[in-house]
Amino acid sequence: MEIKIRSANPQDAERIACVHVDAWRAAYRDVMPRDFLAKLDKKQKTAYWNKSLSHQGIGKYIVAEYEGIVEGFAVFGPARDKNLTGKGAGELVALNVNPTLWGKGIGTATLQHVIEYFNQNSLKPVYLWVVKSNARAIELYKKHGFEDEGKSKIDNSHSGSPINEIRLILTSN
Repeated sequence: MEIKIRSANPQDAERIACVHVDAWRAAYRDVMPRDFLAKLDKKQKTAYWNKSLSHQGIGKYIVAEYEGIVEGFAVFGPARDKNLTGKGAGELVALNVNPTLWGKGIGTATLQHVIEYFNQNSLKPVYLWVVKSNARAIELYKKHGFEDEGKSKIDNSHSGSPINEIRLILTSN
């Protein structure tokens, strides 16, 4: 099956929201509170994504189409961490794939596109934060050269509960 990567647009908001909610419910089932995951609302996420995709900022938004349907997305751009901003570093903020299609190469194709963008725009190093217990995601990132930088943080912003995240870094993309 062909995977097509392209820039996201506001018409993709509803499909991105579906992927976002479904991916989080599957990936974080044993990490985030069940009531938080159950309350994730695809209509609210659609409004969020529509707003995000309607305003041009410094970040990039791409989608991955599989069989002509948006089944994955990524958000990336210049680094947001204060100790890396202005130093030419890049950050992968989010990469999500429809969990019913995990293992079909959608995440790999999307990540390769992101890494290529960073190469073309000389953004190095590239880093990302990932939930420490998200073994599937960590395996994907390490397969593409990301390494555990040894930095971690507790993030309460997503679900209101403390989530342990680690920072992975790609120094030679």
